[in-house]
This record gives sequence, C-alpha cells and structure tokens, in this order.
Amino acid sequence: ELQFPLMDMGTGPGFPGMPLKVEFPDEKMILIDGVRKRIDFLKQVRKKLNLKNLDLMGRNVSEDFAYPVRGVITRAVMDTSETLRSVSQCLEVGGKLYLMKGPNVEEELERAQELWRDFFLLTEDHAYVLPNTPHQRRLIVFEKMKTPKYTAKTEDWDD
Repeated sequence: ELQFPLMDMGTGPGFPGMPLKVEFPDEKMILIDGVRKRIDFLKQVRKKLNLKNLDLMGRNVSEDFAYPVRGVITRAVMDTSETLRSVSQCLEVGGKLYLMKGPNVEEELERAQELWRDFFLLTEDHAYVLPNTPHQRRLIVFEKMKTPKYTAKTEDWDD
C-alpha cells in the first residue's frame, strides 16, 4: 500500500517511478535523480506518455531537502541509515519509506533501527525472489514516527 505523494529517490532511468506512475496515473509522484541527463530523458518520457501530476527534479536528496511527501521509494543502493537521514526532513510523520534491498541486510537494518529508533519504526520486511530468476530481494518498509531537529549550520541532530 503506497502512500502519495510518492517520491522515487535516485530514480535513474525511471525505475520504479515510471511504471508506478503508469499504474497510478492520478496520483502525485516526484522522480528525483542527481544526474541531469537522466532527468532530461525522463522529461521526454513524461511528454511522450502524456503523464500528468509528475514532477521531475534534478538533485540529490539529503537532510536539507524539505519537499513534503507521504511516501519515498528507492532501489536502496545507499545504506539504510543514510537513506533514513536523507529523507528525515521531507517524509511526513506517518509517511512510509519503501526500500528495495538485496537479501543480506540484517546488520544494516539492526544499525539503522538502533540509530533511528526514536524517529522511524520498521513495519514490514518481505523476502521475495524476482520472478523467473534466482535473484533474492527484500522489501523493507519504515514508518516515520517523529521528525528529528536538524541544524544545517552545526550538522547536529537531536530529538
């Protein structure tokens, strides 16, 4: 159950954001990537498919990014703790972070839960195999419970 508006963080060539936009044409989506050529390509795709309510942003998401969203999805190349830090200001309280990870993330998840336990709650952890392949994956879902206070000047975090 995805929450919208949904941001695809580090969308690359538009995955999973573009297929999700096609599946949910009336929902607000934001696709973000730090590589301008990718965003330029996605602008052409948006125009060609006549997709509405789809924002494309050429930048990286970090803790100083405050564009409010109810959901964030990512293919989760970045460490889970770093991803939680990056979305900590833009993901609304009650919003969900959907991480599409590889199979061996136990230690990474334990660290993230310890570091972010006051702010994010692990609500789902689904192991699965990609259809018609031997590739194992995990879908990890965190719910934001509280927003940490962040001061960009000192880079201090506290509750």
